[in-house]
Amino acid sequence: MRKRIILSLILVSFVIISYNLISEKKSLIEIKNTGESSGKDGDLYFKRREYINAVKMYNKAILKDYENNDIYYKLSMCYKELKKYIKSIDCLDKAIKILENKINEKEMLL
Repeated sequence: MRKRIILSLILVSFVIISYNLISEKKSLIEIKNTGESSGKDGDLYFKRREYINAVKMYNKAILKDYENNDIYYKLSMCYKELKKYIKSIDCLDKAIKILENKINEKEMLL
């Protein structure tokens, strides 16, 4: 009985992991087929530690939304992982400047 429960749990875990991997792979295929990108697309690659592909997706996302400090921050983290520290710092500086501008705009409204 105990073995049956353990085997059932292992099987359920395997099915869940397989489903997540298949869903992630479908998402990556959709990205490649559409040629469009959002920050979420970069996140998929970042999770997989495919930093070069994540950089490509984040750069495409920046073209659509160049005032998104989160994308610049994530791009900075990719460059850090790729050991491109100057680019990482530049992106982080950009993220900070955008965030400062957003804060200043909100203060002006008060």
